[in-house]
Amino acid sequence: MIPEQSPQHKGDKDDSPLHDACRKGNLRQVRRILCQGLVNINSREGSHGKTPLMVAAQEGHCRIFSFLIGKGANKSHVDNDGKNIFHWACKGGHVGIVECVLPTYGVDKNHRYMTPLMQAAYWGYRDFSEFLLCMGADISQTDQNRDTVLRWACRGGHIDMVKYLLSRNSVDINSRGKGGKTPLMAAAMRGRTDIGLLLVNMGANLSQADDVGNNVMHWGYKYGRLDLLKSILSRGNVDINSRGAHGNTPLMNAVFCGSRKVVDVLVSQGGLTHLVDDKGENILHLASLSGRMEMVKHILSQNMTDINARNKEGKTAAMIAKGTNVRVCNFLVSQGCPVT
Repeated sequence: MIPEQSPQHKGDKDDSPLHDACRKGNLRQVRRILCQGLVNINSREGSHGKTPLMVAAQEGHCRIFSFLIGKGANKSHVDNDGKNIFHWACKGGHVGIVECVLPTYGVDKNHRYMTPLMQAAYWGYRDFSEFLLCMGADISQTDQNRDTVLRWACRGGHIDMVKYLLSRNSVDINSRGKGGKTPLMAAAMRGRTDIGLLLVNMGANLSQADDVGNNVMHWGYKYGRLDLLKSILSRGNVDINSRGAHGNTPLMNAVFCGSRKVVDVLVSQGGLTHLVDDKGENILHLASLSGRMEMVKHILSQNMTDINARNKEGKTAAMIAKGTNVRVCNFLVSQGCPVT
């Protein structure tokens, strides 16, 4: 094995034969040099400490770039100044090199829904994202569902990527994508407290609602992330009893999902327990409908609502549970809930 020069080693001022072949775009010569083992594939040239792959990227020689990657060239190496292959590709300005880089990162340029930049953001490839933007990628472009690159980054759960995109000051933190959902909602739906807190601290609109009326409070129940929930409530500018889809409040959603800790926080912060949804169902009806025995017991133990309440169809919580969960139904009946 031919030893690789250190990134800090200046070496000879002249390029190695491999660097020279990469600069000239001579693929046949590159093949010959590597086949004969004359030069290490990750060797450094003297002036900048560039690898052959960096040279190929700078000169825009796609076939050589792809060949070197296939032979095991390290795409994460940096030169003496900390520049990687993307920095040198940008310096060279050869847009065609993008076509060669995409397969290296498993990015499909013909993806039906996502642009290469969206795919890079979703997978958390920050360097690659910077490279695409350097080469002219449109950061404001949306997919067919109106989702932005920021929302894809939130869905992917990569906080460093989210920070990078926000730092460019060219993305809308409150952009509405599929169903009218914002990046903050996307983070809340996936239980990404770190990203949610970042967006909140960066000024994301907490009261903004999606197409069916749900705001971030309605979505925040799903994973029971209390840090995000408490941070949102501490801002004091969101209605804790706001109505979303089907007239549900955040508390109703939390009850239906069985999120005991979220329920307790919402109640302690002013979540009203006696409200009903569009069907006239209260939190006890919803807990029964979803078969949440522990939630049913908790609601009754805290006297949160009327056990005898009926929805618009005249059904009690026991009557609803009768068709979904016999165990819950029997418990409610034992507590005095009418079943007829």
